[in-house]
Amino acid sequence: MPHLLTSRWTTVAVVGLFVISLWGPPFVVGDLVLRPEVVTVLLGLVVVGLTVRRVRAGGDGAVGRRVRAALAVLAVVLVVGARAVLGLGTSYVVVAPEGPSGCRVVVEESSFLMLGSGRVGVAGRLGPVRLQSDYTADDGGRPASLGEYSVRWTGSSAVVLLHGNAGQPVWPALHEVAC
Repeated sequence: MPHLLTSRWTTVAVVGLFVISLWGPPFVVGDLVLRPEVVTVLLGLVVVGLTVRRVRAGGDGAVGRRVRAALAVLAVVLVVGARAVLGLGTSYVVVAPEGPSGCRVVVEESSFLMLGSGRVGVAGRLGPVRLQSDYTADDGGRPASLGEYSVRWTGSSAVVLLHGNAGQPVWPALHEVAC
C-alpha cells in the first residue's frame, strides 16, 4: 500500500481528477449540496498529500523533488483560489417537492451586479447534480432562493416554473428536467 501511494500513476490519476473537478458540477450528499470548489479543494489536498509523500520517499534528486513539490503545491493553491473566486456569487438550492425515488430538483443561482443567471438540474440523495437547463434573471434575481417557483413531477420528469416577480422576471421561466 505505501508503494501505491508514491506511484507516479496514482499521482497522475488524482491530478487528472483534480483538473476535471475544476469544471465539475455540484455534488449532493443527503440534504447538503457541496459546491464544486469544495470537491476541488478536497482533491487538491489529496494532490498535495501525494506530492509530499513522494518527496519523503526520497531517493536520488531529492532537491529537484522538493522544488517540484513546492511548484505543485503553489499550482494547487492558485487553481483552488481561482476556482473559489469564480464561484463567488453562486448558490445552490434544493427545491421541494422531492420526486419519485428520491430525485430532487437543484437550482444553481448566480448574480453579478444587476445580472442574474442560473441552471436547473436534478440529483439523487448522493452524487453529482446533472444540470440540464439555463435561465437568466433581471436585476440579479434569485427565484429559487426567494421561493418564487413551482415544481410538478410526472414520473421521473419535473416541470419547473421559475416565475420570479414583477421587478425580476426570469426567462425562460419554464424548465423540464429528467432524472
